[in-house]
Amino acid sequence: MSPWDSKNGLFVPNLNPIYCSLWRPRISQRGIYLTLIGVLLLLMLFLFLRPSAGQSELKKELYALQTVNSWKMSMQIGVNGRFIMSRNEEAVCPDRQHIAEYSPDGTAEFTRIGDDVYYRQNNLPWVKGMPGPDLFVALPTPQPCLSDPTQPKSAPNAGAEEMRLSIQNDIDHGNIVEGDEQKINGVTCRMWKVTALSEKGRMGSYSTCIGELDHLPRTIENANHTLNVSFEWNVPVSVQVPDMSPPATNLR
Repeated sequence: MSPWDSKNGLFVPNLNPIYCSLWRPRISQRGIYLTLIGVLLLLMLFLFLRPSAGQSELKKELYALQTVNSWKMSMQIGVNGRFIMSRNEEAVCPDRQHIAEYSPDGTAEFTRIGDDVYYRQNNLPWVKGMPGPDLFVALPTPQPCLSDPTQPKSAPNAGAEEMRLSIQNDIDHGNIVEGDEQKINGVTCRMWKVTALSEKGRMGSYSTCIGELDHLPRTIENANHTLNVSFEWNVPVSVQVPDMSPPATNLR
């Protein structure tokens, strides 16, 4: 007798226990153990390779920074309540930028439009050309989507690349801890604390609030609260050629 019976011209399974026993798979106890071990190893590998929530958020931040068109940045530095300096920047990507820095030693300004660069100190007349390295306090700030002013405007966006490498280092080597949700200038963002070894081998820590919807950073603050940076993204920015005329002189 076949394990299949014909009924009304259709084949239907014969559920006779004799035939069912013939088709029952036989797996040894050792095979079951090996299967379970294989499943556990695959699960562990998946959990190990899967990026953490913090790594995923910084990856989204990297992608979002590649899509910005303009931005404003404000940075303040102070120690024990004492003002050290402040710096305001605004930019239209990839090569229009204005920087104004204020410190007890004076003020400095920098304007860039394409391949043309202008600068001045302490409200003196503007000078066209590349300034020396002592124009600003030696403290680099993020330069997303901007090309290097010392290179032609057709050169790769050095500022964006520098920021990308810094965030990528945090993704690869940092400890990223999720914090609370906040609202800054009407934008909902989430705090993330990042601790990582820099490319120069120095351990550093900072907190950043990243937008929940656009994944762009709104604030960055270092661990000892001496440096605070705030951002506005894709906002109207106008960078114009400065007035190069000499200051008026008093005639008597």
